[in-house]
Amino acid sequence: MSAPDPSSAWWLDPAPAATQGLSRSQAEDRLEHNGPNTLEAGDQPPLALQFLARFRHPLVLVLLAASAVCTQ
Repeated sequence: MSAPDPSSAWWLDPAPAATQGLSRSQAEDRLEHNGPNTLEAGDQPPLALQFLARFRHPLVLVLLAASAVCTQ
């Protein structure tokens, strides 16, 4: 049995894409319908609390305990 020819793999062909992008009227319509493409800044907890939140998962605690035992 021979290996399939990789040049016949349809999933490796580039997907068709427009080279022009949106027209000005399409962009204005989408801006009016969807709004601007921006993210709203939300309130984030302080960095120290974000760091401590990583230790809530039990597996993290198990791995920390295992690494403490292995280093002694």
